[in-house]
Amino acid sequence: MNAQRSSNGDDWQESIADTELAQRVADALRHTGHPALAKLHVSSRFGVVTLQGPVPNTYLKVLAMTAALTVGGWWVVNCLEVPVSCS
Repeated sequence: MNAQRSSNGDDWQESIADTELAQRVADALRHTGHPALAKLHVSSRFGVVTLQGPVPNTYLKVLAMTAALTVGGWWVVNCLEVPVSCS
């Protein structure tokens, strides 16, 4: 991803906007009612939200992605980990 930043103070405002976006996504994950989603790490940089952490199943991985997408932002990067069953 290419992103340019100006030297006129926009970096600080970008940081505040990213912090607020990450917080809104974290709130949306908590409001799903699934404790595993409330424990995920959410970050944002230049409007791109990244979800990280373990989830017990694919359903919750998709639910987390859906909750993040409803908040907004340009992209959501889903780095959530689902255990692999070899049975």
